[in-house]
Amino acid sequence: MNKAVHFLNLDGRTNQKKNVTWNIVANILAAGQTFAFLLLVTRVLGADSAGIFSFAFAVAALQSIPSYGISDYQATDVREKYKLHHYFWLRLFLCAAITACSLLYLCLGDYAPEKTAVVLLIVFMRAVDSVDNVFNTMFLQKGRLECGAKLTAVRIALSYICFLAAILITENLVQTCCFLAITYLLIFLAGIRLIFPVLKGRKWGLNRDILSLAGECAPLFFSSFSLIYITNLPKYSIDYCLTEELQGHFAILFLPVNIINLMSAFVLRPILTKLSFTWEKEDYQGFYKIILKYCLMLFLVILIFIILGRFPGLTLLSLFYGIDLNRYWQEFLILLFAGGINAIVQFLTAVITTMRYAKQLLFFYASGAVFGTLLAVGMAKGYGMLGIAVQFMAVQLMLLLCFAIFVYVIIRKAERKRPKA
Repeated sequence: MNKAVHFLNLDGRTNQKKNVTWNIVANILAAGQTFAFLLLVTRVLGADSAGIFSFAFAVAALQSIPSYGISDYQATDVREKYKLHHYFWLRLFLCAAITACSLLYLCLGDYAPEKTAVVLLIVFMRAVDSVDNVFNTMFLQKGRLECGAKLTAVRIALSYICFLAAILITENLVQTCCFLAITYLLIFLAGIRLIFPVLKGRKWGLNRDILSLAGECAPLFFSSFSLIYITNLPKYSIDYCLTEELQGHFAILFLPVNIINLMSAFVLRPILTKLSFTWEKEDYQGFYKIILKYCLMLFLVILIFIILGRFPGLTLLSLFYGIDLNRYWQEFLILLFAGGINAIVQFLTAVITTMRYAKQLLFFYASGAVFGTLLAVGMAKGYGMLGIAVQFMAVQLMLLLCFAIFVYVIIRKAERKRPKA
């Protein structure tokens, strides 16, 4: 126990170098998780099982809703208007509600028992992940990102080992996912035990402040729901219109998009508190410069991914997964571009959250969800995989335009309101 506490450095001082280093390690492991899991499922169990597994992750992505919106709100709550237990109970209630809704969705969809079981197990795993994120965000809020990143890195590293062992021993997707879900729960409980010295003495009772927090975060919750829905709408369309095999193919093509988003997230998290403090100090020029610098960096990442995408990117994916994906080169390049735009959109979402304009986010995301839904089925039936890729890109470009204009207008308005020196 003492060695574990020493490893986490719970009693140490803030070390920016360690914060950045461990955040990079945790995000690299997170970025590779879907890639590695899908590779193992495809190689050991085949493309159809990969399609089921990919669909399970698409449904389970709804558990990320609290992490996307409420986590950013918690991290930027530098004055601690709400305490840790408020965020914990709200996250727990939301995850339970999302799990119940996922079960209802599966029952109404009349899915096969195997597919239903896999989806529910992955949903549970992501629920544990989401609740655990509350404590990681607590460390981020205190400037101790290192501690949360170490816990995340250990959890994901162990999940690699457990998943590999389970799928090779059982050669059964349901049993493998069951083993993975149990592993996640045990690691979460062990993590809570390790950070108990930090949690000891805090209040954990329910009170009305949780309802107040829920009210403030409601626009963020529904905005995040729309964001996750938009991101996974291509997979829902394939599930409705196409085949499990094509679902598996799309999941492989979509992997670099997830990597782009995870890479952008690991750069974003350390600057969230800086963004918040800059906005609170009314340093609007500094705030604008941070936004511009981050967006330019993301554009550079998009360019690199697109250049490497056609070759060797697609060739390597085909080689790794044992499936000829070269016929999808147009879809792949469109998805890479759209994925980069999606990363910028998520960054601007965090910016607007920091500025405390969450209600406006809901309008934009709801509009994007409606627009995407109107396009989705028709594009999937009429143009197949290419239509799905174009639909995803169109929604991302729409959101980027709306968010960029909105952020620019709000900053300019705030500058005009600020008293002149």
